Amino acid sequence: MAKVLFIQTNYDIDHPEERTPWMPLALMQLATFIKEKGHEAIILDRNLYFDNKRLIYILKKFNPDIVGMTCYTSTMIKDMKQVARITKENSSALVIIGGVHATLEPKSLLDFQYIDYVVRGEGEEALFEICEVIDKKRAIEKNIAKI
Repeated sequence: MAKVLFIQTNYDIDHPEERTPWMPLALMQLATFIKEKGHEAIILDRNLYFDNKRLIYILKKFNPDIVGMTCYTSTMIKDMKQVARITKENSSALVIIGGVHATLEPKSLLDFQYIDYVVRGEGEEALFEICEVIDKKRAIEKNIAKI
């Protein structure tokens, strides 16, 4: 079972006190889809909890295989890049970006060193396939360890 931490990045890190959070529906849909397929998923909304210490704590405690974020073409790209960097510095999780910006401008995200994959379009099936690859890799490593 793969563990996925979905993060709703902060909409405007230059003015966090002015933000009005809304339900991260796209991430909720992905989390529900992944859970129904037998994987584990949680969501962190950085518009409610804009604290890097909390992010690091969750990375260490939950120990995700994947950190997934949705990215709009806006100032939230700053926070997405910050979260990707913090993730790589504090875990071995894959960083996957989806959303409008990923679909329209994938190269601009792939050029950032802390992002592993960019998913264009609807992400459910792609994310599920990555979770399945992680499970298969674990099974192979477990069998090798028995030899």
